[in-house]
Amino acid sequence: MHPAFLEDQLERSLSNLGLQTLDLLYLHNAGESQLPLIGYDAFYKRLAQAFEFFESKVAAGKIKSYGMATWVVFRARPDEEKLYLPLEKVVEIAEKVGGKNHNLKYIQVPINIMMPEAFAQKWQETTSVDEKGVHSCLFMSCCDCL
Repeated sequence: MHPAFLEDQLERSLSNLGLQTLDLLYLHNAGESQLPLIGYDAFYKRLAQAFEFFESKVAAGKIKSYGMATWVVFRARPDEEKLYLPLEKVVEIAEKVGGKNHNLKYIQVPINIMMPEAFAQKWQETTSVDEKGVHSCLFMSCCDCL
């Protein structure tokens, strides 16, 4: 999540795709890879730095919006320490960094018969999140259909 790494990856993506602007840039599995190792306080600080980077790239016209693509953190139960990530806290960080009109617009979570938590459980408070314009993208891989 270091801004220098994010800069490198953004520039590579733009170059590889032959584009000047990406519609959406996802931060992939940040919580899953870092929360168990560094804990919540350090993770939130790193997330704020990543969001600051993303907001600067929106202002520069390199991306239109950003989001978080996750595997577990938004599906985990609240009592699953260093695995559960409160979506409202993520949006709060985005607002602190980018103001009420921040550009965190999407989250992505897997959903299938073995992973129904995103629609079957109320482990995330979403009322204020929905009101703040963050959209959920649910994905199902091809092998989930077999």
